[in-house]
Amino acid sequence: MAFKLTILTPEGKAFDGDVASVTVPGVAGHFGVLTGHAPMVSALKAGLVKVSTESSECSHWVISGGVMEVGPAEAVILADLALAALNRIDAEQKLEMLVTGNKALEPASW
Repeated sequence: MAFKLTILTPEGKAFDGDVASVTVPGVAGHFGVLTGHAPMVSALKAGLVKVSTESSECSHWVISGGVMEVGPAEAVILADLALAALNRIDAEQKLEMLVTGNKALEPASW
């Protein structure tokens, strides 16, 4: 049984569709959501999001962190940035670029 997942960024919808499961990088560790998950809200850190459909197709996303809200039949991820990845290796490379880019923006310590 599927549930609706939406990944939203300031630019609009990055993903919107029915999924069987999603795994996200929570601030306390990765966690998965399936149909019928208890309602919750969780902070997310920068990392990989794995989306699986009922036909066992997987897609990977890299997010900059954000918030996830899970309801009875849908889940919404709000992120400043969401990049689609071709596969897990591409996702890991994009995540490394995101993390490296964020470190470059941090102020130098004196």
